[in-house]
Amino acid sequence: MDNPTDIHKEIFELGLDGELLELAVLDGEWLDAAEKLPIYKESVALMNDIVTLTRQFPKTDRSMGEQLRMLALHLLSLIYIANHTRETSSLHMRKALQVLIYLRMLCRVCVYQRMLSKKHYAAIAPHFDKIGRQLSGWVTATERKLNNKQ
Repeated sequence: MDNPTDIHKEIFELGLDGELLELAVLDGEWLDAAEKLPIYKESVALMNDIVTLTRQFPKTDRSMGEQLRMLALHLLSLIYIANHTRETSSLHMRKALQVLIYLRMLCRVCVYQRMLSKKHYAAIAPHFDKIGRQLSGWVTATERKLNNKQ
């Protein structure tokens, strides 16, 4: 393991505030609230599965694989942003639901076009269901909370 003074030296060379970085990192893990959310973890799992599956696409279908990866990343970023913005979180969650629906539809198209096997789609389908339920519940709870404040 590195000497703690060497780590601090590297931190300052990068131009980062050492105290802030020590507060943000514990045992090598970032302590970001969004990254601890079950929906975020499920979205990361979906993205990992999509990246793995799209690597197997033929060269002629690489653009479809790229589109799937970009949508999965966009979904992840919308969930992250929704957790960090109070005023517009409902808007970001609704956008995330739209991206999720579009992503699921494109995965089905890949199955119809035989770019993705039914077995592989069956492996990622539960992610869509879990994320969709969690996003819907999150939207409902957030909007209910906003309506109660008004």
